[in-house]
Amino acid sequence: DNSAMVSGGAIIFLNQYLLRIEKCSFLGNKVLIPTDDYGGGGGALFFSGYSTLYVANHFGLLELPGTFIEDSTFDSNYCTGDVFGGAILLNSESVWTHINKCKFTNNTSSRGGAVTIVTHQMSITNSEFIGNRGTDGAGLVIVIAQNVTITECLFKSNVALDYAGALFVGSTISNITNCTFRENVAQTGGALSTRDGIKKMFIENSHFCSNV
Repeated sequence: DNSAMVSGGAIIFLNQYLLRIEKCSFLGNKVLIPTDDYGGGGGALFFSGYSTLYVANHFGLLELPGTFIEDSTFDSNYCTGDVFGGAILLNSESVWTHINKCKFTNNTSSRGGAVTIVTHQMSITNSEFIGNRGTDGAGLVIVIAQNVTITECLFKSNVALDYAGALFVGSTISNITNCTFRENVAQTGGALSTRDGIKKMFIENSHFCSNV
């Protein structure tokens, strides 16, 4: 239940931060008067610039180039106005962005109801996007990325007023494997929408059920 005026309702990270996120919950955080570009938004977390993140594992701390968010919950975070990332806005020069075993529920923002990512390469694995809302890309918006991999994820009951009920992809190459898209709603592209400029998209062993 934290709030900020422009970006990062709970936490904001700018340039060269060393960060460890492990088994965290971000609930009911909000951004009240954000700017209408990638410099404002991120109801819970806002990342900008290059970042290196420390991740805890069974062998101690592992320092990895890029941004890693694991085993965390984001619920009922939101942004007002026409901005990005109800829970997370990541506008980063990181070499790699990785989201694993995270749950995004009931987050709201105009674009990217749960998450908006502007980065080079990224992967999302074993994560759930449920009941998020937005105008475009209610679950997840990937604006600019060279290579995107989404594996073993669930997108369910996300609602967009315009494009992409679950997922909006603007990457050069995208790979979606073993994912489920169920009961997502949008005016155009109930489950999935893409932007001009995508070169290749591979969808394998995934299920699309009752999207509208």
